[in-house]
Amino acid sequence: TYEVINNDTVNAVAITGGFIVVYTGLLEQLDSVARARFPRDSAQARARYLGWTASVLGHELAHLELGHLDDIARFLARSRAGRTAVATDTTREAQIERVMSEPGMLADRALTRELEASADRTGALYLLRAGWDIQDAMDLFRIFDEIDRARGGTTDLGHVTWLSDHPRPAEREGRLEILRGTLKIDQARFDDAITLVRNGVMLDTAIVLLDTVLAHFPD
Repeated sequence: TYEVINNDTVNAVAITGGFIVVYTGLLEQLDSVARARFPRDSAQARARYLGWTASVLGHELAHLELGHLDDIARFLARSRAGRTAVATDTTREAQIERVMSEPGMLADRALTRELEASADRTGALYLLRAGWDIQDAMDLFRIFDEIDRARGGTTDLGHVTWLSDHPRPAEREGRLEILRGTLKIDQARFDDAITLVRNGVMLDTAIVLLDTVLAHFPD
């Protein structure tokens, strides 16, 4: 079930029970960026806006389908407790030093970063299934990176990778670039395998090729 909330928050979230909540702040920002990129081509701007929105929905749907929400909820509970514990620290540096001294908190952040990366990968496959392209998601992360840099956020200590619960947008774009390249190689191997099978030759080689592809899609 999808719910659109009239709120300036630039975000979308998956919620236990099969709900995906999208804030109008996110939709408005994506629309604004698309119009700025293509000021003289409304059709292109619309296409980019829809592709970026599909990328967000694919990512949140992946969180639901992969069963991430319980792990994320536990992380958020511990994170709130950690923020309460460091509330008396007066500087950002002191707070970070406190977090760095807590192996469990760092492990939680590493886990949520991996959950986000996993949702990015699966979300990209949902994009392809729905007729969009992985490039749409890559472009979206590049936009987030540009926004962060324009605001100076990339140099904030809280954005240091091992302290964050999300990978940096540039890293997420790079991971999707690797995924896209892997899929292209898998497509070539799959095509070769099917060609061999249909011609009834080198069947052992065809099986090896298919097994190589299936290793990336065990389910």
